[in-house]
Amino acid sequence: MLDGRVDAFARHSIRGWAADAARPDVRVEVVVLVDGHPRGRAIADRPREDLQTLGTLGDGAHGFVLALDPPLSPLRSYEIAVCHAETHELLRVGRFTVAAEVSHPPERMRPILVSVAGQSGGIDLMRGLAGDPGIVAADSHAYGVKLLDYYAHALEVLVVPGGRPPDCTAANAGDSDYVLAPNPFHTPEYEGLLKPPRLLYEFFQSQSAAPISAAFKAVVTQFYETLAMHQGKRLAGYFAEQCDLFSVARSFARLAFREVHEIVLLQDPRDAYCGYRALWFGTPEQAMATLRRACERTVELRREGPHDTLFLRCEDLRLRPEAALVEIARFLSLERALATDPQTLRAATEDAMLHSVGQWRTELDSNEIALLEREFGDYLTLFGYDTWVHASA
Repeated sequence: MLDGRVDAFARHSIRGWAADAARPDVRVEVVVLVDGHPRGRAIADRPREDLQTLGTLGDGAHGFVLALDPPLSPLRSYEIAVCHAETHELLRVGRFTVAAEVSHPPERMRPILVSVAGQSGGIDLMRGLAGDPGIVAADSHAYGVKLLDYYAHALEVLVVPGGRPPDCTAANAGDSDYVLAPNPFHTPEYEGLLKPPRLLYEFFQSQSAAPISAAFKAVVTQFYETLAMHQGKRLAGYFAEQCDLFSVARSFARLAFREVHEIVLLQDPRDAYCGYRALWFGTPEQAMATLRRACERTVELRREGPHDTLFLRCEDLRLRPEAALVEIARFLSLERALATDPQTLRAATEDAMLHSVGQWRTELDSNEIALLEREFGDYLTLFGYDTWVHASA
């Protein structure tokens, strides 16, 4: 009979024991799942005096320690499962949630995240939000100021061990101008400073994360309060930033702020594929893989049903801006409609609208359309897009 237990957890490691009572001399293997995905395996073969004293599990060498490298980020929560690798039976205390290290001091300004995954429309929506007197946005460089993204990566780098791959230290793939170096003192050669060695990791991951997060939040908030003064929006209660759908900024915002509003901007994947094909420098297969990853993540978020997230189709923003602005105002709990002129928004997006909305109908052949609709059927159905196969049946 398989048995075992998780005894201790830290963001950098999991400890416990696992054994087969029917075969006490066999060393079993355990697997750790993080959010349903395998994160690591370990053989339970470490001596355990308590198990040896028990007398029913052979020599008692059934302990395990599984290192999580890189450690789990303090910016977000995780669902953890620790199972026997052979049967996927849970160990005792083998399923638990690791919460983000949340701290919410009083705040006057709250973030609005405009999250996209490569599709068009983000600038259009930012322009619409910036037109309201209650919302501040940095309107230069195509609304490209992303302080939450920058400081989120800074926090992550500062509190996880050094020596991570270089691509993990870049703020994101599109922002090559700033690169953050890992903490040089959060490395194995400094473990001897504290006894036991795990205390060094726990200090940087736990004790340092909260004050650094609070400091970064203060910097971000002060920036937008200053910007609000310069824009004549002294009473603004929101600031808006663009955000990649896969960015750690999404987790950082929820860690640092009590209230976050996220607007996930959607696009018909058939139109998105046309755009990728026109601008993509790789192969069609690579373009499809990128689009698949974005759609899968969006569907996953929608099915999680987050209360602080609005899913908005860019087609509605462009073709029916009045209704879209009303929906956004309701989502933000504003007592009035969003104070942006729909006609101005429509004119600003007219060229893009003519070239992107529904372009798949003329640019793709029937085989390509059928392939995309099979591939992204869940996405199309979930977000109310008509399908060519259904319409032509």
